[in-house]
Amino acid sequence: MKQQLPTLCTLVLCITLPLCLTKVVYADPATTTSVVAELSSEQHIERAQALFKEQKFSDAADHLMSAYEREPKAVLLFNAGQAYRKALRPVEAKSAYQKLVTTYPEHPLVPEAKGYIQTLDVLIAEVQAKQQIELSLMEQKAKSEKELAEERARREAVQQELSKYKKPYYKTVWFGLLMAGGALAVGTVILVPILVNAASKTDGGTQHLSFSLTF
Repeated sequence: MKQQLPTLCTLVLCITLPLCLTKVVYADPATTTSVVAELSSEQHIERAQALFKEQKFSDAADHLMSAYEREPKAVLLFNAGQAYRKALRPVEAKSAYQKLVTTYPEHPLVPEAKGYIQTLDVLIAEVQAKQQIELSLMEQKAKSEKELAEERARREAVQQELSKYKKPYYKTVWFGLLMAGGALAVGTVILVPILVNAASKTDGGTQHLSFSLTF
């Protein structure tokens, strides 16, 4: 019995060990990816600098904000604002500058950040006004198209309603007049020769022949 116990333990280990190794080898890819994607503040800054040189300002600003989340520094907020401003993202740029002014009011970069905030306020107002005008024009266009469609539908409905009361062509007044005129013309063609022939006869029934003199 004692000799069989080690053999049984060895068998259990042989079965369970591959399973454990399988779990390690086939780990969740999402977890591995998230670990690799977890960058330090310095790594985010390095990537931001490289992206900024490539004029990919928006991505550079996002990396600078990620660096600030890991290691808060006033200069990171200022540079993020600069990158967002270059990327034509005025709302995000103002937010970065404003956070710098609020969090680090005594920092030497605050006066410059305040100047950018004033400029961005004007730009944001202009953008919002433009968007409002475009929205208003789109609404007016949609309203006009809707009104035209409704007017077209009303006309079609009226035409369909009138078509129910439209008389056949052979019952119309103009068709009757045309038929009467045709009958009159046919009667005239028939009667005129008869009258002319009757007028050329005498009372005794002899016919006066027309003749011409010859010299």
